[in-house]
Amino acid sequence: MRSLFHTTPSDASVTKADRRSVDELSLRELMMEDLRAVFARDPSATSLRRVLLFSAGLRVVWSYRWQHWLWQHGHTYWARVSARRTRRRYASDIHPAAQIGRRFVVDHGVGVVIGETAVIGNDCLIYQGVTLGMTGKNFSREGKRHPTLGNDVLVGAGAVVLGNIIVGDNVNIGAGAVVVKSVPSGSTVVGIAAHVIGDRMACPADDSNWGRLLQLSPDLKRRLDEVDRAFGVVPPPRPAAAKRPSSSGLDTRAGQTKSQVRLPVLDSSDEWYCGL
Repeated sequence: MRSLFHTTPSDASVTKADRRSVDELSLRELMMEDLRAVFARDPSATSLRRVLLFSAGLRVVWSYRWQHWLWQHGHTYWARVSARRTRRRYASDIHPAAQIGRRFVVDHGVGVVIGETAVIGNDCLIYQGVTLGMTGKNFSREGKRHPTLGNDVLVGAGAVVLGNIIVGDNVNIGAGAVVVKSVPSGSTVVGIAAHVIGDRMACPADDSNWGRLLQLSPDLKRRLDEVDRAFGVVPPPRPAAAKRPSSSGLDTRAGQTKSQVRLPVLDSSDEWYCGL
């Protein structure tokens, strides 16, 4: 049974080669693809029982699939009732009218908000606390108010994507980023407001980005120094550390022998004494 849900690279390529749209698949097929995607992208998914019983993210996605099916078939009232139950149970709010592609994964499915006119492509992964919302400007009940995400987009924890913007394919959005402008395909965006820092970097499971960060550090320090000079900012000097006496508590300055050393008078005004 477990082998049915663990996706190998060859299986993944065959699955992605299936070009059918969401509307061409049955509800059961979409839910099974979501389940396989969890096993393919979540390292903690080690057994079918564990995923079915304890994966809040999968339950949120499956709830949305059912609610979207009801919405498409005209049962909007029951779709809203089901969505309300999902909000109360998992603290996540995905509007039944949102359009979400195949193999959608929500990791740690808490605090996710996806608006009514949002569009998400295939093979997307979002983490907890993500919001795909509207800016509040150019309010219209009929127009598109929420973002569009392309295929294979990763949205980090706590990221906020606002407005009728387009995020291209193969984009990484860093944790806590606030994205209010369209993002080209193949980019990595971070910050508030988010800005592109380079192409999307492939990270093997046993590797990290430390090498990349170390390469960027000298250039970052140089730019910060240039900004400081431009504004005339001078870093304040560090205060000199108070000189403490030797561990014996005796003044052993040069020119004095041990027999000539005088015992210090301990006074509460002495800085080193007060710190003891």
